[in-house]
Amino acid sequence: MAKKQRNQYLNYWKGIACFGVVFVHTRFPLEQLDGILQTMFRFAVPLFFMVSGYFCYGEDRELVEKKLPSKIKRIFWINFGGCFYYFVMQMAIAVFGDSHGNSADVIERFWLLFNRNKMIDWLVFNQDPFVNIMWFTSALLYCYILFWIINHFNLYRVSYGLIPVLIVIHLLMGNVMVMFGVEINKLYYRNFLLFGLPFVLLGNWLHKNQDSIIKKVTIKKCQMIFWIGLILGIAEWFVEGRRELYFGTLLVLISIFLLSIHQPEEKEKSFLTKTGEKYSLFIYVVHYSLIVVMERFSDKLIMSGSMVYYIYGFVRPFLVFGICWAAAYMFYKVLDMLKKWRNK
Repeated sequence: MAKKQRNQYLNYWKGIACFGVVFVHTRFPLEQLDGILQTMFRFAVPLFFMVSGYFCYGEDRELVEKKLPSKIKRIFWINFGGCFYYFVMQMAIAVFGDSHGNSADVIERFWLLFNRNKMIDWLVFNQDPFVNIMWFTSALLYCYILFWIINHFNLYRVSYGLIPVLIVIHLLMGNVMVMFGVEINKLYYRNFLLFGLPFVLLGNWLHKNQDSIIKKVTIKKCQMIFWIGLILGIAEWFVEGRRELYFGTLLVLISIFLLSIHQPEEKEKSFLTKTGEKYSLFIYVVHYSLIVVMERFSDKLIMSGSMVYYIYGFVRPFLVFGICWAAAYMFYKVLDMLKKWRNK
């Protein structure tokens, strides 16, 4: 029987995924090295969805239904706060940067953010109009709402059956079609339905069946699946180029979860475990704003093509991650102080 305890190994992988998201958005200057590393980190966002689904599982459907509204409420406010944060950032850039205080230009930029097409893309496909980084929290919000419906009406069997269907549709639209010269806009397959929901359901299904699965799949087999998936994903990158998801990524994700089920206490005291458990969502929300600011200053302060600019390209992902981690640490320290002050 699997141990019923906090899974620290999943938190460890959330910490790695957290850095992976930062890396994917900053990138290295060497194209092939960057492509290989980006492919290796493609498991990051699907893993966040899977973890959410994993912790939605419960044998008592009534208890699950009671817990889901708090999850929905929490992710709603995180999504709202993140979108507002990036809206303010866009307006600040317009006022103090690009528009130099030109009120007509600022107003025009405001309405461009809220035009009809962008609102449809936001509401239907989760692609926020500000910097499109909050699509994940928007998609997760929709997934939680759908999961409440699935749980309320006991639609688990049908929903689990949809997992391979939705993933195959995603891969057809995002990967296979490109090999035939057809490039489909990623908003049609990187959304709550074809990217979020199948992984939320997969994480939930793995939790439901974890006891029987780990009896059949040993740790060595999990490790073998992980390395096969990693190599396969890199091979797919050489064939397909940069994609949102690879078949190899699916194998990596499944192996990570099976390893986490086998050894939940692994990496319990790791720095990445603490990061994944407490700071990962904060870092995800704010990291892109730091990237934008750093790019603007680096373009002015560092000569493009110089050795310093080249070295900066390698250091940048670690610098962004480190600053975001420090900001997350301070943010939660302030929250803890406020809670103690309120409870006095």
